[in-house]
Amino acid sequence: MTAQAAVPDRARREECEAMFWFKKTPEMPTADTALKGRPQAIPTAQTHFVNGAPLQGPYPAGLESAVFALGCFWGTERKFWTVP
Repeated sequence: MTAQAAVPDRARREECEAMFWFKKTPEMPTADTALKGRPQAIPTAQTHFVNGAPLQGPYPAGLESAVFALGCFWGTERKFWTVP
Protein backbone atom coordinates (compact mmCIF):
# COMPACT_ATOMS: atom_id res chain seq x y z
CA MET A 1 0.00 0.00 0.00
CA THR A 2 1.37 3.40 -0.92
CA ALA A 3 0.99 6.50 1.21
CA GLN A 4 -1.22 8.00 -1.47
CA ALA A 5 -3.53 4.98 -1.49
CA ALA A 6 -4.09 5.39 2.26
CA VAL A 7 -5.73 8.79 1.69
CA PRO A 8 -9.41 8.51 0.75
CA ASP A 9 -10.30 9.69 -2.75
CA ARG A 10 -12.70 12.29 -1.34
CA ALA A 11 -9.96 13.85 0.82
CA ARG A 12 -7.64 14.09 -2.19
CA ARG A 13 -10.39 15.63 -4.30
CA GLU A 14 -11.24 18.21 -1.62
CA GLU A 15 -7.55 19.03 -1.21
CA CYS A 16 -7.21 19.66 -4.95
CA GLU A 17 -10.36 21.78 -5.00
CA ALA A 18 -9.03 23.88 -2.14
CA MET A 19 -5.79 24.48 -4.02
CA PHE A 20 -7.18 25.26 -7.47
CA TRP A 21 -10.73 26.53 -7.17
CA PHE A 22 -10.80 29.82 -5.31
CA LYS A 23 -14.13 30.87 -3.85
CA LYS A 24 -13.42 34.60 -4.20
CA THR A 25 -11.35 36.75 -6.52
CA PRO A 26 -7.80 37.27 -5.19
CA GLU A 27 -7.14 40.82 -4.01
CA MET A 28 -4.00 42.80 -3.24
CA PRO A 29 -3.59 43.27 0.51
CA THR A 30 -3.98 46.75 1.90
CA ALA A 31 -1.17 48.44 3.82
CA ASP A 32 -3.01 47.51 7.03
CA THR A 33 -3.35 43.80 6.18
CA ALA A 34 0.06 43.26 4.53
CA LEU A 35 2.83 41.53 6.45
CA LYS A 36 5.02 43.96 8.31
CA GLY A 37 8.72 44.23 7.53
CA ARG A 38 11.44 42.93 9.83
CA PRO A 39 13.31 45.19 12.23
CA GLN A 40 16.59 43.54 11.15
CA ALA A 41 17.69 42.02 7.86
CA ILE A 42 17.60 38.23 7.53
CA PRO A 43 21.14 36.82 7.87
CA THR A 44 22.47 36.13 4.38
CA ALA A 45 25.77 34.96 2.94
CA GLN A 46 28.04 37.72 1.63
CA THR A 47 28.57 36.05 -1.76
CA HIS A 48 26.78 33.52 -3.97
CA PHE A 49 28.03 29.98 -3.33
CA VAL A 50 28.48 29.08 -7.00
CA ASN A 51 29.51 32.24 -8.86
CA GLY A 52 30.85 34.41 -6.05
CA ALA A 53 28.58 37.35 -6.93
CA PRO A 54 27.82 39.65 -3.98
CA LEU A 55 24.45 38.99 -2.33
CA GLN A 56 24.48 42.19 -0.28
CA GLY A 57 25.27 45.74 -1.35
CA PRO A 58 27.09 47.72 -2.31
CA TYR A 59 26.93 46.05 -5.71
CA PRO A 60 29.33 46.54 -8.62
CA ALA A 61 28.65 49.51 -10.91
CA GLY A 62 26.21 48.78 -13.72
CA LEU A 63 24.04 46.30 -11.81
CA GLU A 64 20.37 47.05 -11.21
CA SER A 65 17.89 45.54 -8.78
CA ALA A 66 14.68 43.74 -9.81
CA VAL A 67 11.92 42.28 -7.63
CA PHE A 68 9.88 39.31 -8.90
CA ALA A 69 6.77 37.91 -7.22
CA LEU A 70 6.16 34.44 -8.59
CA GLY A 71 4.55 32.45 -5.81
CA CYS A 72 6.38 29.13 -5.43
CA PHE A 73 10.00 30.05 -6.09
CA TRP A 74 11.37 26.57 -6.79
CA GLY A 75 8.95 25.98 -9.64
CA THR A 76 9.87 29.21 -11.40
CA GLU A 77 13.60 29.33 -10.67
CA ARG A 78 14.31 27.43 -13.87
CA LYS A 79 12.95 30.35 -15.90
CA PHE A 80 15.86 32.43 -14.64
CA TRP A 81 18.52 29.85 -15.51
CA THR A 82 18.51 31.09 -19.10
CA VAL A 83 18.52 34.82 -18.26
CA PRO A 84 21.93 36.30 -19.10
